[in-house]
Amino acid sequence: FSGSIGSAACLPCAPGLFSLGNQSSCTPCQLGTQASSPGTVNCSLCRGGYFANVTGLPECYPCAGGTFVNTTGSSVCDDCFQGTVSTQNATVCELCIPGTFAAVSRMTSCDLCAVGDFTEAFKAVACIDCPQGTTTRGKNARLKLPSDGAARVDGNGLPFLVPDWFNDEIDDCLDECRAGTYSIWGVPPCVPCPAGRFSFANGSTECSPCPSGFSSASGATVCTQCLAGSFALAGSSSCTLCAAGQFQPSPGQAACELCAMDTFKQATGALVCDVCPLRVQSTEDTFYYKDCRTACAADEANITASTVNASCCFHAPVQSVSIPNSAADNLETIVQLINDAVFARALVFNLLRVEPDLEGWSRGITASRLFTVYIQYGGFQASFGQTSVTNNVGRILGFNVDVPPGRPALCYSASDSLVSSGGCYSSESFVAPELPVTLLTRETGTHLRDLCQSFCSPGSANNETNGEDRPSSPCQPCNDGTYQNLVGEPLCFNCVAGRYTAADGLPY
Repeated sequence: FSGSIGSAACLPCAPGLFSLGNQSSCTPCQLGTQASSPGTVNCSLCRGGYFANVTGLPECYPCAGGTFVNTTGSSVCDDCFQGTVSTQNATVCELCIPGTFAAVSRMTSCDLCAVGDFTEAFKAVACIDCPQGTTTRGKNARLKLPSDGAARVDGNGLPFLVPDWFNDEIDDCLDECRAGTYSIWGVPPCVPCPAGRFSFANGSTECSPCPSGFSSASGATVCTQCLAGSFALAGSSSCTLCAAGQFQPSPGQAACELCAMDTFKQATGALVCDVCPLRVQSTEDTFYYKDCRTACAADEANITASTVNASCCFHAPVQSVSIPNSAADNLETIVQLINDAVFARALVFNLLRVEPDLEGWSRGITASRLFTVYIQYGGFQASFGQTSVTNNVGRILGFNVDVPPGRPALCYSASDSLVSSGGCYSSESFVAPELPVTLLTRETGTHLRDLCQSFCSPGSANNETNGEDRPSSPCQPCNDGTYQNLVGEPLCFNCVAGRYTAADGLPY
């Protein structure tokens, strides 16, 4: 074209424009056409898969994914319907093959049927649920190699979808793996869950580890709680018995506890530890009691639970049972010795029952390191620490008061009415207010009874015996301003600047 008078030459039209000759200007290409080269005489039609929705284009636009056009000279692309898809510059929409679907229009690719769904149709807009109790290979299947074992990947390194893996027929719905088994897809071939793991649901693709305090054998649907006296870490195939010197009173635990100081346990699988033998600190200790049955028979109606003093029992004779040092190897021996002696005199079987709080002792809880004494017959009174004898059985069991205080033990029937004071069990029991005196251990986790020895307790020391407490050389309490917080030590330590002890014998 030539745009001015007296031009020496004509100029070529720019791309997107054309001229038929003898023109003073170029004309834009119409909708649906293009002119890619300069000096074009005629615009060409957009080919299939492309469109031109404005005039004067040098190149037609490609149809976007999810659209198509199958004619030339188009100014717009059509949407792919549900069940069909397309990529860029498509001339047709592809049907979704069985095992895939397109739920909405303008999709660029078909979606795989979800786990448990299938479709046998082409152009599916949704998948069908598998029959109850069956499922399909999961989405993990697309990450596995095809049956020939060869990896097939696209240009991005992603695996191609292999049609054989699609859920494209009802036969792809397989029985689910039973609870206690699993597979990568949750369908056969299934294998049992390994020991220490479990699966509680059908169709599992993995097994979960048992939590701590539980264990399982192979093929488990649930984990079994560990019994008291044992433990298990997470993922354990079996529970482990607590080792000697350890205990566990509760089920379902992840660890055992060490026996506290002054306790021990030689056996494995312990719920509680044993208390070190009691200490008889003199040549003989003595248990004192009163049999008030005869003296109080006439006054029985006046002896009630609110009775503070029973004058009829006041004048009853005090009787005693000597406990030689050699007998004090354990609590049961002392109690049996007392009960045998009382039976021989009063024909009362097992007057005393003594129960230590073994769990409290095992954990070293000061407030729980005690014995409970049950007076099992009415009309009796046990006297602890209320006589002129300094080291009587009250020192051993931790009592320093009469039991019951100031009156004989009462005896009740099932209706709680007062009945005859002879030959029946009393509902009363009494807890020692002081810590019993036992042999000691130097450390926690003791497993041998022989390691319970006469060591100096915290708050005392003995340099002459290297920390042992002997009748010929007893331990001495730490003086004011000194302390000792360990067992069996020869010396007390001076308090550091800024700290003090207010009385002799304090451990800190």
